[in-house]
Amino acid sequence: VGTLSAYGRAGDELRFYELDPQVLEVARRHFTYLGSTPAKLDFEIGDARLSLERELKRQGPRGYDVLAIDAFSSDSIPVHLITREAIELYARHIAADGIIAIHISNRFLDLKPVLANIAAATGLTVRHVADSPQDDLLASSTDWVLLAKDPKVFDTGGLAKRAEPLAPAPQ
Repeated sequence: VGTLSAYGRAGDELRFYELDPQVLEVARRHFTYLGSTPAKLDFEIGDARLSLERELKRQGPRGYDVLAIDAFSSDSIPVHLITREAIELYARHIAADGIIAIHISNRFLDLKPVLANIAAATGLTVRHVADSPQDDLLASSTDWVLLAKDPKVFDTGGLAKRAEPLAPAPQ
């Protein structure tokens, strides 16, 4: 928990959904990300999908600019976080021009076609962003799939240059 808070700026509000309360404890005790960000932080402990479902019923959509899902880098992925139903839930929680960003870096599974198919089935626009840092030997390559209700969010800025379309793979 917490590395994404390094990108937070004054005025930003970041909400973290974390399954394991011990992860939050370790993040606070052994790392500086959470204590160093100027952003306002909020934490929800429990299964993210179930928490988002409860929040939708109680408060309605959260209106996130970005909803980042970062749970797929191990060899045992929480599949319930990338079903069609889960993506539809996330889409309800993002703003009209918001993005669902799913970190899919994984040595064992290629999740791009899965998410491209879900995007096609749900009417979302999908893009892929890969990062392979050549100048930093300590940095890892990363893959993100971005989904949006409004395809125009990918037309300007850095995303226009870096985000590549993904085509559905019926097989």
